[in-house]
Amino acid sequence: MSSAPKPRAKNPSELPPPAPSRAQKREIAELLAAVYDTAAGCYLGCESDATVAAVLGFPERPGWVAQLRQDLFGDNGGNQDIDGLSARMKVLEGQLSTLSEEIAASVQMLEKIRIAVGPAALRRAGQRP
Repeated sequence: MSSAPKPRAKNPSELPPPAPSRAQKREIAELLAAVYDTAAGCYLGCESDATVAAVLGFPERPGWVAQLRQDLFGDNGGNQDIDGLSARMKVLEGQLSTLSEEIAASVQMLEKIRIAVGPAALRRAGQRP
C-alpha cells in the first residue's frame, strides 16, 4: 500500500507578506493625516514611512505605511528636513568648490613669490625655501 506524499510545508519566504488589518490601516491613515503635508507633498519635519510604522508598533512594516501614503496622501516619501538639507548641501558644495579654487590659486601664487624672492631671502625670513 503506497501512501500519497505529504504536501511540503511552505517556507516563510515563499509566502506573501502579511497585509495590515483594517484597524491597522485606520491607525496608519490617522497618523499620516497628522504628519503628512498634502499641500507640500511630503512628510512634516523628519517624519517618514519608517517613523510612522515604528510609532504604530510595527517598525518592520514601513511598506504598509508607504502603500497607504501613496494611495491616500501622495507619492513623495521624503520630508521637509531632507528637502532643506539637500538644498543646504548644494549651497555648501558650491562654497567648497569656490574655496578649493581659491586655495589652489593661493598655493600657486605663494610658489611664484617664493621663486621670485629666492632661497636666501626666504632663509633670512625664517621660511623654508
